[in-house]
Amino acid sequence: MPAGHGVACYYDNSTPKNNETYRNYKSDAKLQKAIDDGRCLTADTLEGLMDKINASGGVIDKTTALASIKRYNELAHNGKDTDFAKVSSRLFALETPPYYCVKMTTAQMLVCLGGLESDENAHVYDNDRKIIPGLYAAGNIQGDRFAGEYPISLKGVSHALALYYGYVAGKNAVAQV
Repeated sequence: MPAGHGVACYYDNSTPKNNETYRNYKSDAKLQKAIDDGRCLTADTLEGLMDKINASGGVIDKTTALASIKRYNELAHNGKDTDFAKVSSRLFALETPPYYCVKMTTAQMLVCLGGLESDENAHVYDNDRKIIPGLYAAGNIQGDRFAGEYPISLKGVSHALALYYGYVAGKNAVAQV
């Protein structure tokens, strides 16, 4: 159930069967058009890509970004994300140029892909997995529900979870549970 929503979920220049009409597939021509239109930035080095991002109005602290990428690459090589628990099959080291960057906005993401870790009673945990008294979470900010991907084929799942856990959080907040 790839996310889609106008964002390239994968790029493959082998032209997979029946994917020219599939919205998540981006061909060489589509990728090049996005670069030509300025919707996608590209560079042969990460530093060069960050320079282009900063030149186009973005703000990247190169030292922090490069340290973050170095750490991510270590996790990818180890095959386990001990920092954020990203599924190991989705860990790919960022080491092979060219590098690409596209602007992501809330309209393209639709939901929070991270969120506050919480329990079945909508209580929020701190970094030591202790409940933070009086703090509850509901809706898309709750619990990393869509960290792997947003299931667009299951209509209403986000709204249903938000409604249910909104009810649970409200009920528990009133009762001070």
